[in-house]
Amino acid sequence: MGRRRKLRLLYRLYVPHLKWCEKCNLPILFKDRCGLCEGITREVKLTPPGDVRPALSGDLERIRSLCSEFFGDNACRSLFPDNKLVLLNKIGGRDRSEEIIVDGVRMGLIVYEPSKLRWRFKPSLEAGRRLALLKASNWVMIDEDAAVEVAKGRNLMAPGILEMDQGVKMGDEVYIIDRSGLAVAVGIARVAAENIPERGLAVKVRESGPPSPPRILPGGQSWEDAVKANLDVIRSFEMRAIGFIRQNVRDLPAALSFSGGKDSMALLLLSIKALGKENLKVIFIDTGIEYPETLEYVRRVAERYGVSLYVYSAGDGFWRGVEVFGPPARDYRWCCKVCKMAPTKRAINELFGGSTDVLIGLRRVESGDRMRRGSIWRSRWVLGERGVSAIHDWPTLLVWLYLFREGAPVNPLYEMGFDRIGCWLCPSADIADFEATARIHPELWAKWKEILESWAERLGVAEEWARLGGWRIAGRDPRRGSPRISGTELVVYAEDLRFDDVLNILNAAGSPRKRDGTIEVEKDGETILVAWKDGLIRVRGSTDKNTMRVAKTVGRLLFCVGCHLCEYSCPLKAVRIIGGKPVIDPRRCTHCTICSQVCPIYIYMAPGRYIKPVLQSKATTTPS
Repeated sequence: MGRRRKLRLLYRLYVPHLKWCEKCNLPILFKDRCGLCEGITREVKLTPPGDVRPALSGDLERIRSLCSEFFGDNACRSLFPDNKLVLLNKIGGRDRSEEIIVDGVRMGLIVYEPSKLRWRFKPSLEAGRRLALLKASNWVMIDEDAAVEVAKGRNLMAPGILEMDQGVKMGDEVYIIDRSGLAVAVGIARVAAENIPERGLAVKVRESGPPSPPRILPGGQSWEDAVKANLDVIRSFEMRAIGFIRQNVRDLPAALSFSGGKDSMALLLLSIKALGKENLKVIFIDTGIEYPETLEYVRRVAERYGVSLYVYSAGDGFWRGVEVFGPPARDYRWCCKVCKMAPTKRAINELFGGSTDVLIGLRRVESGDRMRRGSIWRSRWVLGERGVSAIHDWPTLLVWLYLFREGAPVNPLYEMGFDRIGCWLCPSADIADFEATARIHPELWAKWKEILESWAERLGVAEEWARLGGWRIAGRDPRRGSPRISGTELVVYAEDLRFDDVLNILNAAGSPRKRDGTIEVEKDGETILVAWKDGLIRVRGSTDKNTMRVAKTVGRLLFCVGCHLCEYSCPLKAVRIIGGKPVIDPRRCTHCTICSQVCPIYIYMAPGRYIKPVLQSKATTTPS
C-alpha cells in the first residue's frame, strides 16, 4: 500500500474519542465530563488513527531505556514516572512508530529504524521543556537572535550557539534552550560538541515554539482510577455488546473464535455474560506458528473460566506451504488460507454441521477491510461461517479498561512490549516484533531465518531482503512450475503428473473428456485443450479467462500442500485429499468450482498474481 493511500486510510479510521481530565489526570473516553470529579474534559490531539493503548511494563522499560540513551536515567524516570498513566498511539511510519502520551499531551515518539535494526526516542517540544526543567543531558544553549528564529521553526545554525553539553555527539537527540534555560525546540544534532564549526547547520529542528515552562499535572494515578473514571462508558458498551450477542447469535451452543489476544479475551467475557459458558464452544486455531506463550495462555484461560475449548491444528501446513508459495507477504497471505481457514472450516463442519455464527473479536479501527466489513459478515473463504463481532466499534483503550475492570488475565507477550498477538512470523507484523521474537525465542527465528536466506538465494536478491523484511512486501514463487504465457496459451511444467490424475482434477474446471491422448474441457460453451509434450502441459483456449481457469486447476494438482480446505468446503463431498493430492469423485461433482475458489493454490499461483497482466496485454511472443 502506497504511503498516501495508507495515510488516507488512517484518517478514515480515526474517530476522536480520547479526552483528558486535567484535575484527575486521567484519560476519558468520549465523555465531556470526568466520571470521577465531573470536571470538564479536553480533547487530546492525536495522529490518526488515534487508537491509544496502555503502556505496560515492557513498553515503559523500552521508553525509559531509549530516553536514557540521550538524556540520562534520572531525567527519563521523571519524564515517564511510575505514578502516572502512559499511553501509546501507534501511527504510520516505515515500521513501528508510537506516540507517547503523558498528562494528556504528546511527550514524543518511539520509532523503530529497520535499516539500523534499533529503536530511537524522539522527544516532543513538551518533553524538551520538561527536560530543561530537570537539567537533563544533551542541551544546546542559543543566543537571543537565534532563539527568535528557531522558535519560528527554522533550523539552528552554528553561529547561534552559546554553549553545548559536552556529551552531545552528531546524530544525538537534543533540546534547545535560551539564556533563561527555557526550551524553544527539539531536534537532531548535526555537529558534535567537541567540534562546533563556525558556520553551517548545527541542529535540524523537529518541533519548536515560544519559550515557556512545562505544564506538569500531579501524579498518583492507577489504571484502577481510569476504570472508575470511565465506568459509565464501560458499562454502556458492555450492555450494548451483550444485547448484540443475544440478538444476533441464532443457534446454541455458539462458536467463539479465541486467538489469545486482548480482543478475543474481552469477547469471551462478554459472551459468557450474554449466553452462559455452557452455551459456548471456544475454538482455538493452532496455526503451527503460534508463540509458546499464546498456547499456554489459551489453556490457562479455558481452565480459569471453565469453557469448552476445541483446538484445531494446521500441523506443519505452513512449512509445507512455504516450499510451494514462498514466504508470505502483506498482500500475499496464503498462510491464512492454509493455516487458519482450513482448520476453521473443519471445526465448523465437525462441531456445527457445516455452518454457524462465529463470534469473532474484530474491530473497525484495525484495518480498512474490517471497517468496511461491518459487525456482521459472511466469510468469503470459510463457507458456512457468519462472522459476528460485538466489539466492532470498541477503541483499544476501552478493551483494555474492560479487561482491567474484570481482572482478566492477558497474554504475557503484551507485557513484553508486543502490541498485537498473532503468528510469530506474520508478514503483517513489524520488523520490531521480529527483532523481539528473535530475542525471546532465538530457536524459532533461527529456523525462519534459514528459510528466508534460502529463498533470497533462489530469487537472486540481496541478503537485506531477508534481514530487513523485504519478503513481507510482495509474494513471488520462482519455482519451475510457474506457468509461461503466449496469448491464450499456458505452459506448465508437469514431469511428475499422471494423465489420469490430471483428467480427474479437471472435473473442478468443467466437463473433461479424453481424445487422442489429450484432454478437452468444456467450459461456458468453450473447449479448452490440454495436451502433453516433453514433460510439459500446454493449455490452449480461445479466451484468457477459461484458459487460465483450467491451467490453475492443473496447478492445484501440481502444487497441492494438503490443507484440505477444498475437501472441507465441497457441499457434495465430491473431493478428498488422498496421498497429499486432491481426488474428485466424478459421480458426485457438478463442476461448481467451489473447491477451486477456496484453494490457496488456485488463488495465489502465478497466473492469478503475475501472469494475468501479461494475458490481458495479449502478449504474442512465445517463450523459448
